[in-house]
Amino acid sequence: MNNFVTLVRLLRSELNTKEIISVSILEELSIELNNYAEKYIKNIYNKSDSYLIDIVYVKESFLDTEKRINNYYRASLSLAIKEFRELIKQINNDNITLLQEHIISYLFDIRPFIKFFEKKQNEDSVLLDGVRNYYTISQEIRLASHSLFWKSPQNSIFDQKIAFNLAVFTLRQSLEVKFRGICGIHEIHSKKYLNHNFFIDFIEQNSHYFCFPENFSLCRVLKIYKWTNSIVHSGNRPNIWEIQFALEFTQPLFGGGQYKKDNQIILSVFGAVKIKEFNKLKHQLNQEISKKLNTDINDIKWLNNPEAIIESF
Repeated sequence: MNNFVTLVRLLRSELNTKEIISVSILEELSIELNNYAEKYIKNIYNKSDSYLIDIVYVKESFLDTEKRINNYYRASLSLAIKEFRELIKQINNDNITLLQEHIISYLFDIRPFIKFFEKKQNEDSVLLDGVRNYYTISQEIRLASHSLFWKSPQNSIFDQKIAFNLAVFTLRQSLEVKFRGICGIHEIHSKKYLNHNFFIDFIEQNSHYFCFPENFSLCRVLKIYKWTNSIVHSGNRPNIWEIQFALEFTQPLFGGGQYKKDNQIILSVFGAVKIKEFNKLKHQLNQEISKKLNTDINDIKWLNNPEAIIESF
């Protein structure tokens, strides 16, 4: 384990100082990672694709027993090592800097899985310091949609048709994440799923809690959201002006704003939408989600701050 940690720290040092990363360090890291994991995973390379998919690609709420949790961590670590080896096969001194973010992501993503097993033997073990944010806010997705429409045909591997299709897909996702964020929901631990348009419908039916930008039409945004269905599920590219107008019309929803607190003006990146009587809204949303999913309200995890300004509680 010590050698593995040393290699990770050496690799991170090279990444931080923007030096050229040594392929040999990655290869050594892969070997050490494999040796380490073999302590906990029997027949690490004999896991079938079907087994890995059945165990890894599940909702977090399915990990409700110690056996399922252990199987999930073993299968995930096995899959991580397998795919890390495949990544290294594609790396050479010419393309290693282009794949730098992939390498960094492997280091961070694999950390909790190694910690899970290591802490069973040593509670005080520390593999890596630092944190990585996994939550994507709606504005980030919105920017991706904008970039795909305006920049991708000139500056990416996507051709125009694919870039425009992806612009619609990311527009749809940005709207879904935005409306969920406006409601203040982070995640829901349930084996069941809400309909994709649950939060949009909830906001429309409870619009008295919300204040949207001036001259903003929520019902028209809902029509645009529903229009994205046929594009996302068929793969057909819409007319270019339809995409451009959809991006323009929904833009105010993702704008900033300001509010007053303790006699000070506070700017907020989520200031386009304001919420009144947030506690009442939260109670009603808790009840509706619990009823839809037949789950406990404690399984509903809230954002520290919704993607909106709370005018009153």
